[in-house]
Amino acid sequence: MTQLALVLRPDLPLNRGVYAALRKAILEQSIPAGARLPSSRALAEDLQVSRNTVLYAYEQLAAEGYIEARRAAGTFVVPTLPSGEPAGQHRVANFSAQLRL
Repeated sequence: MTQLALVLRPDLPLNRGVYAALRKAILEQSIPAGARLPSSRALAEDLQVSRNTVLYAYEQLAAEGYIEARRAAGTFVVPTLPSGEPAGQHRVANFSAQLRL
């Protein structure tokens, strides 16, 4: 399992902060292409935030093309970023998140 530290910006609302931290981690390949993201419930519990906060982040990332939900399989980082560049070479089964304020 990979440890991931999400650093939230204090100038953003919490839901935007979770979105921005996840997006940054995807762009920097801290969360590599093909990585399975935890369920919204599990991530919300790990981050000690509302599930709606995580759902907002996941929905926004999906709308922008960074992640995709696969029926009965979970939510994954796409292999190619919206800019057309590969998202990364490594694949991981899942990760656990830690939050630093």
